[in-house]
Amino acid sequence: AKSISGNGLAFGGFLACVAGGSLIGGPIGAGVGIVGGIIVGTALKLGFNWFWNKYVDDEEKSENALRLEEQKEALARFRFRTDDLSIVKDEEKFNKNIIRKEYHRQAKECHPDKTALENNDAWLELCCHYGILLALCEHRDKQLSKDGQGMCDDTICDGDSDEEKRALLDDQR
Repeated sequence: AKSISGNGLAFGGFLACVAGGSLIGGPIGAGVGIVGGIIVGTALKLGFNWFWNKYVDDEEKSENALRLEEQKEALARFRFRTDDLSIVKDEEKFNKNIIRKEYHRQAKECHPDKTALENNDAWLELCCHYGILLALCEHRDKQLSKDGQGMCDDTICDGDSDEEKRALLDDQR
């Protein structure tokens, strides 16, 4: 969408200058209009790209911040420290068994079959947080087997390509 809109705006600026130059000065005006159109079209495309990067791409950045906040909420729900996310790297303190035990403990309190609560929000939240933490474990384990060492930073590994980071973030949704 960004390149289509930016190129369309640039082409429109180019056509407007060519048409204006042709009307004012005939063939010589058309030549001047072409040069002016290239300059105006380029300026419009650069301006559009600046606007897109500043305002539209912020949504993607805010999505990443939201995912990080959800990860912190999940860690807090399962009684992990949230002030230091390096706990995700520690296999002894952060692993599937510990997460599973805490999940089962909390499930006794909010599972719809075990409680008379009509509101299932607590159960759905627990399940969501459980999935997020399991995904973090799986990603860490995958990274450890890939590198032979953990290189995680704020739950997203430095050694990952951008595509792998996007896949991890999509998995956590």
